[in-house]
Amino acid sequence: MLPPAGVIAFFLLLLAIQTGAVQELDQRAVIAASGLRTLALTAFMKTVTFFGTKYFLFPATAIVTVILFWLKSRYRLVFPLAMLVAWFVMDGLKLLIARPRPDFCPLILETGYSFPSGHAFMGTLFFGFLAGLLIDRLPSRPGGRPAGKRVIFVFACLFVALLGFTRIYLGVHYPTDILAGYAGGLFFLGLLGIGKDAKRK
Repeated sequence: MLPPAGVIAFFLLLLAIQTGAVQELDQRAVIAASGLRTLALTAFMKTVTFFGTKYFLFPATAIVTVILFWLKSRYRLVFPLAMLVAWFVMDGLKLLIARPRPDFCPLILETGYSFPSGHAFMGTLFFGFLAGLLIDRLPSRPGGRPAGKRVIFVFACLFVALLGFTRIYLGVHYPTDILAGYAGGLFFLGLLGIGKDAKRK
């Protein structure tokens, strides 16, 4: 997604959540997701959602940054900077918009506001960057066909989608919060330009 598209998508969602129809759909989605709850599935969702927390993302970003310096990657400075700026932008948007979180039987305690989802925002940026970096560095098969690149892309998309769904399942975000988080994360990915090398090969 090009950076302008991410901004447009975000503001369209911001406008959408002001309407009663979208608010009702959001509420119904959270209630519907709660109907899927089982002990085993809740344990799984809590495990997956950990990968969108600061307790994972902060040390993981530091580790990736060290690896980028070791590889002498051109992203070694801009990636940690993008993660830092994105975090402050995401937090600032939450405070500015000040949308309350769902109050229908949340399974975990969360503080702060709801829109956009930080898990979706930062998870899209972090895991999208990792996927793009791997895709850039993987060699292509003779004839130009990708060797495992589609698998990495699909896996990254599915994992980020699952990460977002955990927040709805756990009752701490609405679907529109998740979509807005994806738009924000894709905006910063677009600024980084990750994955462009793969497209040129």
